[in-house]
Amino acid sequence: MYDTKPQRRFTGREFSASLAVILLFGTALVPVLSPSQQSDRDVTIQRMKALWTAATVYSADYDDTYPAAFASESASVPSRPRWQFWTVVPEGWRRGLRDREPEISDDGHMWANALRFYIQNPGLDTYALAAIDERRLQNVDYTNVNRQPQRVGLVFNGMLHYWPTTAITRPDNLPLFSAMHYRQNVLGFTVSNPALDCGTENPCRFNPDRPPARNGGRVWGFAWWNTGGDQRVFIYGNRWPYVTVGGNATAIPLLIPDWPRVSKSAQFYPWSSLNPNEPGEPFWMSKSVAPGSDKSDPPLTRYPAFFRPDSSFNWKDSEIDYGG
Repeated sequence: MYDTKPQRRFTGREFSASLAVILLFGTALVPVLSPSQQSDRDVTIQRMKALWTAATVYSADYDDTYPAAFASESASVPSRPRWQFWTVVPEGWRRGLRDREPEISDDGHMWANALRFYIQNPGLDTYALAAIDERRLQNVDYTNVNRQPQRVGLVFNGMLHYWPTTAITRPDNLPLFSAMHYRQNVLGFTVSNPALDCGTENPCRFNPDRPPARNGGRVWGFAWWNTGGDQRVFIYGNRWPYVTVGGNATAIPLLIPDWPRVSKSAQFYPWSSLNPNEPGEPFWMSKSVAPGSDKSDPPLTRYPAFFRPDSSFNWKDSEIDYGG
């Protein structure tokens, strides 16, 4: 006999949590093939899907909010964001450097360290691009360690720093993790890329047409980094891997010209042109004002079109700067 009383509906958070649990157990049931049975690209896509699942479960635990894109210095008053510094992965691995409180907790809130507890059997290559060279930063002692450092090639979208999962216009298009360390796995460190230009004080958040922080970037509300090492964006053939907020993991072919030509295809690619002197390296990133605004109306702040959470992925030329 059916119960005819009205039934309470799932809240958005309960639905997200239930979905994440199903996905987590579903992933566990899928047989894991050895790397020799998969292409390197497929291994990377599998890792991106695991990161997406971890971020989904994490956000359900934290009021539908993504983790921090960068660490902070809580000992300073007011606290200072470390948006422009490398963050250690895992926290505290360098003996004698940031291996005491409050630095361990400050670094632990950053996405790569926070998500480690939501990943089954995290290891050296949890955040790595398969079959891509390891890079060790200069002047870093990799022998005197408290813990094993991890390789990082897949990077969190810095525009989503503490951002609500429900405030994203096109989740099936917006990158959540991508190969923004370029063609390398950095050992023991990561930086969100692109990153919010937070200046020197918290709080710092993506702000559609204004700077992300009181003393942060004005015209440009973000920075995208030259991280050193191998800067090519062609990872597997001419492809660049990323997974979207909606869980679509792929490696897209990049059809981008060398500067001074530009690709007006910000709905498909982060960059508008490549470096004519360094094959495969990005030269300009497409940046935009808020959808529906006009770039000729100052003082609207620009953010990276392909990474901003309010991106329509249907940009007009009046909204976007393709170079400069």
